[in-house]
Amino acid sequence: MERFDIKDFDELRENNRLEVKQAVKGLPNLWDTYSAFANTFGGTILLGVKEEDDGSFTPVKIENPDHVLKDFYNLLNDPKKVSVNLIGDNDVTVRKEGEYTLIEIRVPQAERHFKPVYINGNPYRGTYRRNYEGDYLCPEPEVKAMIADSLDNGDATPVAPLSALQEESYLSYRQKFQNLHPDHPFLSLGKEDFLLRLGVARRGKESIGLTKEGLLFLGKEEAIESLFPYYFLDYTYYLSHDLTAKYADRVYSGSGYWSGNLYDFLNLTLQHMRNNAKDAFVWKQGDVQRDEDTLLFRAIREGLVNAFCNVDFSYSQGLTVRHYPDMMVIENPGLLRLPKQEVLEGGHSDPRNPIIQKLLAFLNFGERTGSGFPLMESALKQSGLPELSLEEKISPDRMILTLPLTKVVTKSEAKSVETISREEDAMLAKMKETFGASPFTRKDICSLFQISESKATLFLRSLKEKGKICLAPLSKSRNYIIKD
Repeated sequence: MERFDIKDFDELRENNRLEVKQAVKGLPNLWDTYSAFANTFGGTILLGVKEEDDGSFTPVKIENPDHVLKDFYNLLNDPKKVSVNLIGDNDVTVRKEGEYTLIEIRVPQAERHFKPVYINGNPYRGTYRRNYEGDYLCPEPEVKAMIADSLDNGDATPVAPLSALQEESYLSYRQKFQNLHPDHPFLSLGKEDFLLRLGVARRGKESIGLTKEGLLFLGKEEAIESLFPYYFLDYTYYLSHDLTAKYADRVYSGSGYWSGNLYDFLNLTLQHMRNNAKDAFVWKQGDVQRDEDTLLFRAIREGLVNAFCNVDFSYSQGLTVRHYPDMMVIENPGLLRLPKQEVLEGGHSDPRNPIIQKLLAFLNFGERTGSGFPLMESALKQSGLPELSLEEKISPDRMILTLPLTKVVTKSEAKSVETISREEDAMLAKMKETFGASPFTRKDICSLFQISESKATLFLRSLKEKGKICLAPLSKSRNYIIKD
């Protein structure tokens, strides 16, 4: 976690990972924020600080710092007040500046097994999370989703009868399995035993039924939607970032033209990707040419695998793939179950859907070693492309992976950026008027000036290089603030 430096005191502003409290007369009510930081991305609470009307901070004198710390630890270790103590020995620091004492409390992001972190003995009335509007009380569906995530992987209970299996999908999967593993012992099994060994089905009290992940992957759409009301899949190809322009190609669940399950969506999405961007996915060496084998295609395939292995359809908005000529944006409901930095570094794996991960692995999709993101980064780098972007949003929970497909700036974009450069001062003035000292994102710039994400990226890069903006302190995502 990023540490607070008292030397940067004047530059700090309260944001989604920083909260200040005065604590002049004693320990203030900070437990909502403790719960919110633990259930979101972690953060820092500063005691002995006042936030002014303009958002700046000034120190205030804590009358009895020792008493404040004693009360803090007593309540922290009281299970009636806090469900779990996440604070380690090095997470509380007392800093003195002249007559002022600052108490810095670093709240780590809780591991999934400890979530939800709640207060006052009731998870449904005491579970908080954090966004840029502050701490908010989680609605019951969010609490239930955290409770479900806290359990060990692999819910093996049947949720639908075997008749909910999409027969064509099953036969297609088994044929691919056989093509890739012709000597595998599972191929000697009959249909039911094959599904049981893969985890697609489990034995119930009276009969064999499909597991949740088996239903999502190989089930019939009507059976999936009856269990997951928010279920939705969508691949869309756009010729530009103009939101008013009609899409050029689309595959989505509920259309009635295909099964609607994850397995067939994966196959259709990869097929349509190749058709819509043939040049990007062609591998050439001399006179030999093959598609699918390019590093870029592998990177995108890994991105889809990651989405499938972590999708949580208890949240709304569904799993979407937005394909542009210059980028691929893969969004799935549900957050990462590990801290983002661990996922990006690789070597760590904690999928929400381990059965789906296993089913994909048998098709040689993903390696189940936590190497997916390093593989994507390496593929993009070797292809001469910019870095990927991984963003997490809450309420509703979504993970957004953006993979660049081109390093070339088109003539129209170059002309647009040139125009933007000439109007930079006016645009910066409008940003100051709109955002002030508050953090903002690339999408905020897109919305404010009605420009594409690629143009917004170039614009923000220009402002950052000129020292007019910088990354927001203690920000987990790429949030910016305007420099004074």
